[in-house]
Amino acid sequence: MAHTVFALDIHDDLVTGVLVRQEAKSLVVAACGSADVGLQSVETAVTEVIARVGYTEGECRVALGAEHFYYRNFNFPFTDARKINKILPGELVENAPVEADRIVFDYLFAGTKEREAGIITAMAEKAYLAEQLQFLQGQSCDPEIIGISGTFGATAISGLAEVPEEYWYLDVGFRRAVLVVILVGKIAVMRPLVFDTALQAGFGLTEDGHEISVLHPENL
Repeated sequence: MAHTVFALDIHDDLVTGVLVRQEAKSLVVAACGSADVGLQSVETAVTEVIARVGYTEGECRVALGAEHFYYRNFNFPFTDARKINKILPGELVENAPVEADRIVFDYLFAGTKEREAGIITAMAEKAYLAEQLQFLQGQSCDPEIIGISGTFGATAISGLAEVPEEYWYLDVGFRRAVLVVILVGKIAVMRPLVFDTALQAGFGLTEDGHEISVLHPENL
């Protein structure tokens, strides 16, 4: 059986899934689908997408909406990752929007100089992640890593040839978006945005869930 990977992107407004298959040295899209959350629950939309792409078991990758994470940028007068790992938890105690024992966190280097390091930290509440993992495991999805929607696209674009070192990446959904700022080829800023593209620009899904129609692109 060919090796397949299921990628699932879960937002509060839109759920998207892609099933890819490894063929020789290439990845082939075997199936894809989306579901507008709308009046239904996110869980129902996820179940609909999983059924639409035909995923039943196997390796999967999951990205959750940026709106469920908190972000903080820090600058340190050193670049040693061991020192950052030691000091960062204390910094988050003072800067996290909720109690530090309620969150899990990870970080990326946003830029380094000779003796300085800038990092961007993303935090999520443990209870929310545990709830999501429990639901996903009930759908035969057991991701080893959970990412943040928007980071994968921005990182993939940065790896392409002839892409500038500095640009803004906007991942637009139906009622939310993620703004990712790339500086010197690295993610420097992430911010979730709220605006109703479905209302203002007439965003909507086709019946098969494969394409997005835009009735009023001039309003985007």
